Amino acid sequence: MPQAESAVVAGVFVISGLVGVAGQLKITRWFAKRWCPGRSLVIGMLILAVSFTPMAALPDDDRAGRIAAVIALLVGAAMLAIGSAAVFPFEMDTVVSLAGGRLVGTHYGFYNTIVGVGILVGNVATAPLMQKAADAGAPELTWIVLSCIGVLAAAALYRLDRSGRLTPQVPVNAAIATP
Repeated sequence: MPQAESAVVAGVFVISGLVGVAGQLKITRWFAKRWCPGRSLVIGMLILAVSFTPMAALPDDDRAGRIAAVIALLVGAAMLAIGSAAVFPFEMDTVVSLAGGRLVGTHYGFYNTIVGVGILVGNVATAPLMQKAADAGAPELTWIVLSCIGVLAAAALYRLDRSGRLTPQVPVNAAIATP
């Protein structure tokens, strides 16, 4: 059913887009009111890590049916979008902080290069992992591994935050910090 599959893919993009457009400022303000930027990064990363658990629970339609699998995918996509919306602004402020207000564009360029390489490596590694997990009859393993990577990233951010390395040296954007 190619039309149904296209509708599911469209649903993932609609949910991601709605969270980004309708929720970005609200999510960022909510996080900024409650936590410092470093803690917001850690909690946002944990949300990203947890966003893979619905697909780990229902990785295909064999377990609980197609509708349940689609709901798991859409819930995971919503959580991924919320986590991304939570992390992104504080991530950008951290780049400015690490730049110390100098050569900010260069720091953003370096950051984007590193992130781009990470995305490339992640995608190249995830595809064979998905295939091997499916061949082994355990498609949930892919989502468990991705969730574990997110938890490890959150732990690394936590350590950086505790050591003071994520504390902004330049004030956080006033538009983010206002209620």
